[in-house]
Amino acid sequence: MRKGLLLGAGFSYDLGMPLVKTLTKDFFSFFSKKRLKSFIDLWSKNEPYGVDDPIEPMAFPILVRLVEKYRRDPELNYEGFLKEIEELIKNTTDRATARSYQYALSKFEDVLTEMFYIYHEHNFHIYENCKQFYKEFDKFIGDEPLWIMTLNHDLLIEFLCLDSGIPIKFGAVSSTDFPIFNDDFANLVEFGVNDRANLKLDSMDYLKFGKGANILKLHGALNEYTYDGNKKTAYVNVNETDKPMDYLKRVSKVMHKMEYKINGNSMRFGKDIAVSDMNGEMQFLSHTIKTGGNKFSKTINPKSGEEKMVLFEQILDMLDEITIVGYSFCDYHIDTRLYNAMLKNENLKVWIIDPLSGKNELFVPFDYSLRVRGMQCCTPEWLNYFTNKNWDIENMKILNLYRNQRSKNDEKLRNEFFKR
Repeated sequence: MRKGLLLGAGFSYDLGMPLVKTLTKDFFSFFSKKRLKSFIDLWSKNEPYGVDDPIEPMAFPILVRLVEKYRRDPELNYEGFLKEIEELIKNTTDRATARSYQYALSKFEDVLTEMFYIYHEHNFHIYENCKQFYKEFDKFIGDEPLWIMTLNHDLLIEFLCLDSGIPIKFGAVSSTDFPIFNDDFANLVEFGVNDRANLKLDSMDYLKFGKGANILKLHGALNEYTYDGNKKTAYVNVNETDKPMDYLKRVSKVMHKMEYKINGNSMRFGKDIAVSDMNGEMQFLSHTIKTGGNKFSKTINPKSGEEKMVLFEQILDMLDEITIVGYSFCDYHIDTRLYNAMLKNENLKVWIIDPLSGKNELFVPFDYSLRVRGMQCCTPEWLNYFTNKNWDIENMKILNLYRNQRSKNDEKLRNEFFKR
C-alpha cells in the first residue's frame, strides 16, 4: 500500500512547536510599541531598493495601527496580519508606498523565520522528553517509503527520522557545497539540489523501495532555500550519522554564520543570505518559507513558482491512503487539491486525526465504502493506538503532565526572547 502523511501544526505541538495562537502572541509580544517604534524609525531612513527606487516613510504609521489592531484582538492571528499587508501592497497604486509595505513585510517575515528557529533551540528539551510518545512513528512508516507532505516549517519530522534511523529523501538529484565564509573554502555545508522547473516525480530522486521517508515541505522550511536566481532549490543535507542536535546546528550555521564579505563587510540581506559558490562567485540563498494568506494562487492550473503544488498533486494521484494529522483545513490551495485527488483517484482513502473532530466537510461527498475515516485525538495517542489497537491510559497521563507544563514554558520563552 502506498501511504502518505499530510502534517499540520498539530503534529509538532507535543514535540515543542507552538500552535497558531501561541505563535501569534509571541510575534506581537516581540513587536511591542517601543520596539516597533525603533524599527519604524530605522526602516524609514533606509534605502532598501536603492536611491533610484525610494520608499515612502509616511506609509509606516498605517502598519503601526495594523499591529495595534492585531495586538488587541486575541481572535486574530499572524497569518491574517501578513495577509492584510499583502493586500495593502496589491491595492496601493503609489510605487513608493507599495515598496514601503513590501520592505516592512520582508522584515516581519525575517522575524518569524528567526522565531521558528528559536522554538527549536529553546524547546529542544521538550522534543527530547516527548519523543518517547512518538516511538510508534517508526512502525507507522512500515517497510515501504512513506510520502510525508508537511505544511510546517520545522525540522521535527527530520528529528524523528534521525532518532529512528529512518532514511530521508528530499528528492534532490544533485548536490553542491557552499562555504561558510567566502575566504575559507575548507569549512563547507553540503546541500541537495533540484531545478525548480523540473520538480516532477519521474525526474526526482525519491525512495522507491524499502523503509524511508520522502519529504516535501509544501510551505518551505528552515532547511530549504532557493538560489541561482530562484531557479534551484537547495536542502541542507541530512547525514545518516546525524543526531537531531547535529542537524539543527548545521541549519543554524547556514542561517546565522554563512556570509559573503567584501572589504570586511558582510553582504547579508535579511532572509536573503549572500554566500560564495565554489568558484568564489556570490550567490543568494533565500528561505522558501511561505506565510500569510496568499501562499499560492486559488486556481489549480500549473504556473511558475507553484511547482510544489504540481508535485503535491502527482503524489496524491498515486497514493492508496493519506493520513492527515493536525491540519485545520484553512489553506484553500491544499483543500482544493485534496478534494480533486479524491475525485480522480478512486483508490485513495483518507484518515483524519484531529483532537477536535475526526471529520471534515471537505470529504463528505466521499464518505462511503470506508474511504473517509477519522480519530478524535492528538498525534501521540493516534500513533500509540495505531500500533497497539488500544488506548494506553498511563502513557496519556504522563503526556498530559508535559502538556500542562507548556504554558509555563511558553511564558518563559516569551519573556526571555520576545518581550525583552
